[in-house]
Amino acid sequence: MIDQMKSGDLGKMSKNIGQTIAQQEIMQQMIREMLNGSSVGSQAKNQLKAIEQLLEQSRRDLINKNINNELINRQNLILSKLLDAEKSEVERDVEDKRESKTAIDVKKANPEGYFEYKSKTKYENELLKRNNNQLRSFYDQKYNSFINRIKD
Repeated sequence: MIDQMKSGDLGKMSKNIGQTIAQQEIMQQMIREMLNGSSVGSQAKNQLKAIEQLLEQSRRDLINKNINNELINRQNLILSKLLDAEKSEVERDVEDKRESKTAIDVKKANPEGYFEYKSKTKYENELLKRNNNQLRSFYDQKYNSFINRIKD
Protein backbone atom coordinates (compact mmCIF):
# COMPACT_ATOMS: atom_id res chain seq x y z
CA MET A 1 0.00 0.00 0.00
CA ILE A 2 2.85 2.36 0.78
CA ASP A 3 4.23 1.77 -2.71
CA GLN A 4 0.80 2.53 -4.18
CA MET A 5 0.65 5.81 -2.24
CA LYS A 6 4.06 6.81 -3.55
CA SER A 7 3.12 5.98 -7.12
CA GLY A 8 -0.17 7.89 -6.78
CA ASP A 9 -2.53 4.98 -7.61
CA LEU A 10 -5.29 6.08 -5.21
CA GLY A 11 -8.16 4.15 -6.87
CA LYS A 12 -6.60 0.75 -6.36
CA MET A 13 -5.38 1.75 -2.92
CA SER A 14 -8.88 2.81 -1.76
CA LYS A 15 -10.25 -0.57 -2.82
CA ASN A 16 -7.47 -2.38 -0.88
CA ILE A 17 -8.02 -0.18 2.16
CA GLY A 18 -11.75 -0.94 2.08
CA GLN A 19 -11.10 -4.68 1.91
CA THR A 20 -8.59 -4.49 4.74
CA ILE A 21 -11.02 -2.53 6.94
CA ALA A 22 -13.76 -5.08 6.27
CA GLN A 23 -11.42 -7.98 7.17
CA GLN A 24 -10.34 -6.28 10.37
CA GLU A 25 -13.95 -5.63 11.39
CA ILE A 26 -14.71 -9.32 10.86
CA MET A 27 -11.68 -10.22 12.98
CA GLN A 28 -12.80 -7.82 15.73
CA GLN A 29 -16.26 -9.35 15.71
CA MET A 30 -14.83 -12.86 15.97
CA ILE A 31 -12.55 -11.79 18.83
CA ARG A 32 -15.49 -10.23 20.70
CA GLU A 33 -17.45 -13.47 20.29
CA MET A 34 -14.51 -15.45 21.65
CA LEU A 35 -14.13 -13.08 24.60
CA ASN A 36 -17.85 -13.29 25.44
CA GLY A 37 -17.77 -17.09 25.26
CA SER A 38 -16.30 -19.04 28.15
CA SER A 39 -14.24 -21.38 25.99
CA VAL A 40 -11.09 -19.23 26.12
CA GLY A 41 -8.49 -19.45 28.89
CA SER A 42 -7.46 -16.42 30.94
CA GLN A 43 -4.06 -15.99 29.26
CA ALA A 44 -5.58 -16.20 25.78
CA LYS A 45 -8.36 -13.83 26.86
CA ASN A 46 -5.82 -11.18 27.89
CA GLN A 47 -4.01 -11.54 24.58
CA LEU A 48 -7.28 -11.26 22.64
CA LYS A 49 -8.15 -8.02 24.47
CA ALA A 50 -4.78 -6.56 23.47
CA ILE A 51 -5.33 -7.70 19.88
CA GLU A 52 -8.75 -6.07 19.83
CA GLN A 53 -7.25 -2.74 20.89
CA LEU A 54 -4.54 -2.99 18.24
CA LEU A 55 -7.13 -3.81 15.59
CA GLU A 56 -9.16 -0.75 16.56
CA GLN A 57 -6.08 1.49 16.26
CA SER A 58 -5.27 -0.02 12.87
CA ARG A 59 -8.85 0.44 11.68
CA ARG A 60 -8.77 4.12 12.65
CA ASP A 61 -5.48 4.62 10.82
CA LEU A 62 -6.83 2.90 7.72
CA ILE A 63 -10.02 4.99 7.73
CA ASN A 64 -7.93 8.16 8.00
CA LYS A 65 -5.60 6.78 5.29
CA ASN A 66 -2.72 7.18 7.69
CA ILE A 67 -0.63 4.34 6.26
CA ASN A 68 2.93 4.24 7.55
CA ASN A 69 5.50 1.85 8.99
CA GLU A 70 3.83 2.03 12.40
CA LEU A 71 0.64 0.58 10.91
CA ILE A 72 2.57 -2.24 9.25
CA ASN A 73 4.43 -2.99 12.50
CA ARG A 74 1.12 -3.02 14.34
CA GLN A 75 -0.29 -5.52 11.81
CA ASN A 76 2.73 -7.77 12.36
CA LEU A 77 2.26 -7.45 16.13
CA ILE A 78 -1.40 -8.46 15.75
CA LEU A 79 -0.35 -11.53 13.80
CA SER A 80 2.23 -12.58 16.41
CA LYS A 81 -0.25 -12.04 19.26
CA LEU A 82 -2.85 -14.13 17.45
CA LEU A 83 -0.31 -16.93 17.11
CA ASP A 84 0.58 -16.65 20.82
CA ALA A 85 -3.10 -16.78 21.78
CA GLU A 86 -3.57 -19.87 19.64
CA LYS A 87 -0.51 -21.50 21.23
CA SER A 88 -1.72 -20.80 24.77
CA GLU A 89 -5.16 -22.16 23.88
CA VAL A 90 -3.62 -25.38 22.51
CA GLU A 91 -1.57 -25.74 25.70
CA ARG A 92 -4.70 -25.22 27.76
CA ASP A 93 -6.51 -27.93 25.80
CA VAL A 94 -3.65 -30.34 26.47
CA GLU A 95 -3.81 -29.57 30.20
CA ASP A 96 -7.59 -30.11 30.25
CA LYS A 97 -7.16 -33.62 28.87
CA ARG A 98 -5.59 -34.86 32.09
CA GLU A 99 -7.76 -37.34 33.90
CA SER A 100 -7.74 -38.59 37.43
CA LYS A 101 -7.99 -42.24 38.31
CA THR A 102 -9.60 -43.56 41.44
CA ALA A 103 -7.73 -45.88 43.72
CA ILE A 104 -8.55 -49.55 43.62
CA ASP A 105 -9.43 -51.24 46.89
CA VAL A 106 -7.18 -54.23 47.41
CA LYS A 107 -8.57 -56.70 49.88
CA LYS A 108 -6.22 -58.98 51.73
CA ALA A 109 -6.90 -62.65 51.09
CA ASN A 110 -5.70 -63.74 54.53
CA PRO A 111 -6.09 -60.97 57.11
CA GLU A 112 -5.08 -63.27 60.00
CA GLY A 113 -1.75 -63.96 58.30
CA TYR A 114 -1.24 -60.23 57.82
CA PHE A 115 -1.77 -59.50 61.52
CA GLU A 116 0.47 -62.43 62.47
CA TYR A 117 3.23 -61.04 60.23
CA LYS A 118 2.83 -57.57 61.78
CA SER A 119 3.12 -58.96 65.31
CA LYS A 120 6.29 -60.92 64.38
CA THR A 121 7.96 -57.87 62.85
CA LYS A 122 7.03 -55.81 65.91
CA TYR A 123 8.60 -58.43 68.19
CA GLU A 124 11.76 -58.56 66.06
CA ASN A 125 12.08 -54.77 66.17
CA GLU A 126 11.82 -54.81 69.96
CA LEU A 127 14.55 -57.44 70.14
CA LEU A 128 16.82 -55.36 67.94
CA LYS A 129 16.28 -52.32 70.12
CA ARG A 130 17.09 -54.29 73.27
CA ASN A 131 20.22 -55.80 71.73
CA ASN A 132 21.28 -52.44 70.33
CA ASN A 133 22.36 -51.25 73.79
CA GLN A 134 24.56 -54.32 74.27
CA LEU A 135 26.11 -53.88 70.82
CA ARG A 136 26.75 -50.23 71.45
CA SER A 137 28.67 -50.83 74.64
CA PHE A 138 30.74 -53.51 72.85
CA TYR A 139 31.67 -51.10 70.04
CA ASP A 140 32.38 -48.29 72.49
CA GLN A 141 34.90 -50.53 74.24
CA LYS A 142 36.52 -51.45 70.92
CA TYR A 143 36.72 -47.79 69.92
CA ASN A 144 38.33 -46.79 73.23
CA SER A 145 40.88 -49.58 73.00
CA PHE A 146 41.71 -48.50 69.43
CA ILE A 147 42.23 -44.88 70.52
CA ASN A 148 44.44 -46.02 73.43
CA ARG A 149 46.61 -48.09 71.04
CA ILE A 150 47.04 -45.08 68.75
CA LYS A 151 48.09 -42.87 71.64
CA ASP A 152 50.72 -45.34 72.82
